[in-house]
Amino acid sequence: MNNTHLINLTPRHFKILDLALAGWTNKNIAAHFEMSQTQVSIVINSPMFQHQFAMRRSNLEEQMDSKSVEHLDEATLELKKNATLAAKKLVKSLESQNELIVLKSANDILDRTGHSRVLKENKVITNVNISEDDSKRIVDALLLDKEI
Repeated sequence: MNNTHLINLTPRHFKILDLALAGWTNKNIAAHFEMSQTQVSIVINSPMFQHQFAMRRSNLEEQMDSKSVEHLDEATLELKKNATLAAKKLVKSLESQNELIVLKSANDILDRTGHSRVLKENKVITNVNISEDDSKRIVDALLLDKEI
């Protein structure tokens, strides 16, 4: 590719190019340079300008992609660095006095290591109405069992 495209664009055209790349409308560019919108449109639609616009836009996109990848790599590295700390905190929570926290931590650890979940123990509470006499007999029977 030769540089004839660059030679034919004036410094003013490059300023228009910068504004167009920044998202300015033809109307805003025309007002900024005290030109008509038709004049701006002729410049912007010229093959030389379009070629340079495409090249610069491509370069800007590559720079943005590169920065995005950099930030993503930094974020991934930061998460990896803190994964060990998070795992230690999760294991430490197994020592909690709160049974629900212990159970949740155990489930999370088992999930993350590919094991099946710990199932909660099902507790069934049943109310039974008994007479006072039957209640005394049950208490006596329990006390007898305790003595044996």
